[in-house]
Amino acid sequence: MRTDEPRQSGSARAWADVDLGAIEHNVRSILKLVRPAQVCAVVKADGYGHGAVQVARAALAAGASRLAVATPREAQALRAAGIVAPVQVLGVILSGQEDFFLSLDAAATVSTLDEARRLAAATRRADRRTPVHLKLDSGMHRLGAPRDEAERIAEFVATAPELQFEGAMTHLAAAGSSADYTAAQLGAFRDFAGWLEAHRLRPALLHAANSAALALHSDSRFDMVRPGLAIYGIADPPELGAQLKLRPAMRLCARVVHVKQLAVGEPVGYNCTWRAQRPTTVATASIGYADGLRTSLSNRGQALLRGRRVNVVGRVSMDFTALDVTGLDDVRPGEEVVFFGRQGEAEIPVTEAAAWMGAIPYEIICGVSFRVWRVPK
Repeated sequence: MRTDEPRQSGSARAWADVDLGAIEHNVRSILKLVRPAQVCAVVKADGYGHGAVQVARAALAAGASRLAVATPREAQALRAAGIVAPVQVLGVILSGQEDFFLSLDAAATVSTLDEARRLAAATRRADRRTPVHLKLDSGMHRLGAPRDEAERIAEFVATAPELQFEGAMTHLAAAGSSADYTAAQLGAFRDFAGWLEAHRLRPALLHAANSAALALHSDSRFDMVRPGLAIYGIADPPELGAQLKLRPAMRLCARVVHVKQLAVGEPVGYNCTWRAQRPTTVATASIGYADGLRTSLSNRGQALLRGRRVNVVGRVSMDFTALDVTGLDDVRPGEEVVFFGRQGEAEIPVTEAAAWMGAIPYEIICGVSFRVWRVPK
């Protein structure tokens, strides 16, 4: 993420406005819905493209009690910025990473007995104690321990003096699309939690809910929820918006840098995939696939200019995207174009832009590249 830009967008060729007030609003809305459960704000992938440090600070200010990232390097970025709140690394601590991980004062997520043993040995050498969250595979079949191994891991972690058994968790595969599958996963997790209770191994935090689950499955909230997409104001599935009154936190913008008139039959862009069917005014915007747009937006997507929707014409190229602005009077270089987000009273939701690009909203916001300035608002 570009962090050396002034807090203005006037000189940027392409920028993303990041509404930190929206982040705070969304976290407060989540807290209001899920209390007494805690909120662990997921800020992996550089805060889903919004800037991990600034999102983390906004989420904590709004009442989140913990943060989650995917890798030790992401945890390091938060610590380097002076953030001292509890941080959990959701991904695997690879063999050889243990000492680096321990320097971050973060909680680990373990899915195998080998991971737990490696972490215990490294922690013993460092003469410290490491918080551990045990991940049960309840049906995602990605990370996570099957039930029999999860029991062995729980017994090991609970009795290893170097480790603090802080949490037990699972991850839901279809919370926004399949109530039946989600119910089955939650049933498996509750059964495991009951086993932990019966064996006096229950940790302080049980957690399972992602954004969709915390809104659509109230029985998934347990002691803590782990919202990701909802923090950034994206209602996917749409029911999230009704439950949480989310506010989108990002606008993706660029400048008009060139305007020209085309005669009937003249093409635009590589391979001449679009030709003017009438006298046409084309505005070139200073953003392309190296900035996070996709070539699948070519000849099918839209953008906002002066609060009106205009069509993408021709192929999206590395640095530029052409727009049909016929009917807008005297369009000039320097005008703002919005590819998702609000402009005046008009809006292109991220979900709609993602559909044009054949992607999911996560890909679109995480895919906004490093050369796009993030401008906090």
